[in-house]
Amino acid sequence: MTQFYRDTYAEISLRTIEKNIQTILAGLPAHVKMMATVKANAYGHGAYPVAQTALKAGADFLSVALLDEAVALRKQGIYAPILILGPIHPEQIAIAAESDIHITVPSLAWLQEAVKQKLTSTLHLHVKMDTGMHRIGLQSLDELFAALYLIQKTDHFCFTGIFTHFATSDELSTSHYSNQLNQFLTYVRQLEDQKRLPPFVHCSNSGGTLRFTKEMPFNLVRIGILMYGLEPSDEMVSLMSPQIQPALSLYSRLTQVKKVKKGEHISYGYTYEAQEDEWIGTVPIGYADGWCRALQGASVLVEGHYCEIVGRICMDQMMIRLPFEVPLYTLVTLIGTNKDKWIGARTLAHHMDSIHYELLCLLSARIPRVYTL
Repeated sequence: MTQFYRDTYAEISLRTIEKNIQTILAGLPAHVKMMATVKANAYGHGAYPVAQTALKAGADFLSVALLDEAVALRKQGIYAPILILGPIHPEQIAIAAESDIHITVPSLAWLQEAVKQKLTSTLHLHVKMDTGMHRIGLQSLDELFAALYLIQKTDHFCFTGIFTHFATSDELSTSHYSNQLNQFLTYVRQLEDQKRLPPFVHCSNSGGTLRFTKEMPFNLVRIGILMYGLEPSDEMVSLMSPQIQPALSLYSRLTQVKKVKKGEHISYGYTYEAQEDEWIGTVPIGYADGWCRALQGASVLVEGHYCEIVGRICMDQMMIRLPFEVPLYTLVTLIGTNKDKWIGARTLAHHMDSIHYELLCLLSARIPRVYTL
């Protein structure tokens, strides 16, 4: 285990991630493979250890957002197929090909530039279809067939996959989802009719996998937030299997405990005034760690008590209101369980008017990660 000196650290249960993936796989049709999404440092959990765990648990593919993320995994000894979900520069495709990294075709214009590059290794291409999210992707059958023509006539290009991404699969209303699915089906059926369907068809993210597995024309699912034990959205809480559990906990310790008098103020800007004589604890975590200022007023757990974050969160520290005098270096639970009480990432994200995806991805590299099996 890497040595560290901070009182603040994240604990990630790799066994929990493994069990989550096995639970998800058990609910998939036998022919459907899993792509484990480890972009953004595996949603703050650690890309390399999570990638290892996902592959051990039965995932066949990995996906990332950036070429840098994919190359880093290769250098760390991960040899499974990796798909870069975002666009890379056309002049960088030789790097991807040499490292056997699958890449996304984000537009016809991009492909027209990419075919000008010289390759000596096979480049696996997954064509992204824009079915309504309007982020990246080809937008019509004409563009799709023009792209396939360029891929077919270009040495070392291999049409390996076609996919889209749902914007609302984690919402109760299915109208937008159905429109996207039907549009994607149009493309898939045209390829089937012409016997040009690639080896992999994928359109299902975590929300889609939870809700629509049996009706989608895919043989690969892309799993992100679900494998880390968190629901894709508030609307999906009731669909979560009790076997799927959060893998990350976040802890710190009190580095100072003091009593302040009624009327005294806490932290920058004096935004908090003690309403009575109060015990205040200092916790060594701040916005430089990704624990952002919007979390002022949220709670953490100390000795099984919910304790409010008072005053502005500083770069490296924050203050909390304690129910009573607590010994120095007492454990503080920011995410996780403390004496049978629980505080989750979703609750904290609600407080900062965001989502738990953002909260987890904000956790910076300054926070040591401790892995348990």
